[in-house]
Amino acid sequence: MLVQQPCRRSADPARTELVLHQRTALPRAHGISHSLVDMGEAPAIGSRPDGHPWDIGIADPDIVDRMKTVLPIVDRTVSTSGGYGFRFDSRARFNHLFDPRTGGCALRYRSVTAVSRSATAADALSTAFSLMQEDEIRTLLPRVDIDRVHLIDEAGKSVELAA
Repeated sequence: MLVQQPCRRSADPARTELVLHQRTALPRAHGISHSLVDMGEAPAIGSRPDGHPWDIGIADPDIVDRMKTVLPIVDRTVSTSGGYGFRFDSRARFNHLFDPRTGGCALRYRSVTAVSRSATAADALSTAFSLMQEDEIRTLLPRVDIDRVHLIDEAGKSVELAA
């Protein structure tokens, strides 16, 4: 099935956008109107066949296999970034999210989830938001293609921001 093709990332943003876009465009072109595929981001085509939204779980960064919350999604892509995804040391002081301003790691949030019509926007901005203060994210939301952002801070508190 077309939606099971692996997503190949590229350093070329236009090529990445094309690949991410095709994950929903190709299935739609072949008549698929209800689908959910998890390939790093979770693009949802339409709703579930029963008309209800897809339920996308946001993982609890501290407890494996536990959901912190569930987001109802229709015709959107969900992307989550978090330092818990890969750590360079056992004490979690160093992760794969680097702040280019300081050279240090992103430690402000345990998890940042972005919901958007655009898979590229959800992917890129969930990572960028990992480095921003909450008020900076709120200020930026009306100017970018993001519907909402779910933050889990260092204390484990969840905050939902809407555009």
